[in-house]
Amino acid sequence: MKFYFYPRNGKKRRMKMAEVREHLSEKQIAEAKTAKMEDPYEEVSYMADGGFIVCEF
Repeated sequence: MKFYFYPRNGKKRRMKMAEVREHLSEKQIAEAKTAKMEDPYEEVSYMADGGFIVCEF
């Protein structure tokens, strides 16, 4: 499971899990993983300060 940060201005970058945990709760991370396993084509994203976080395989 990979998490990427898409800023409003600039290009996407991969986030380390420690960084993801600063922005998302353990429950949100678990829900993202479950959603992607059930449907790999579903877009799972969360709003964050300055952009948004996307979960991908």
